[in-house]
Amino acid sequence: MTDNGSAYRSRLWRDTLTAAGIIHKRTRPYRSETERRQALPHWLQTYNHHRGHTALNGLPPASRVPGLSSVNGSVS
Repeated sequence: MTDNGSAYRSRLWRDTLTAAGIIHKRTRPYRSETERRQALPHWLQTYNHHRGHTALNGLPPASRVPGLSSVNGSVS
């Protein structure tokens, strides 16, 4: 999902996504910035501290950074 910037409206962008089997969705102009900003901290916390990664034997990415689990009250 992207905004409507010129880089995301190019033929190269469209053709690259199509070749990869990706469906491109665009945000509605002037409507989602607040929701994105509100959702980002939770998403980052989940992605980095709670989501297991196969390349890390099921551990979250934050487990690779010493001492990070104690920063910002995160729980790994």
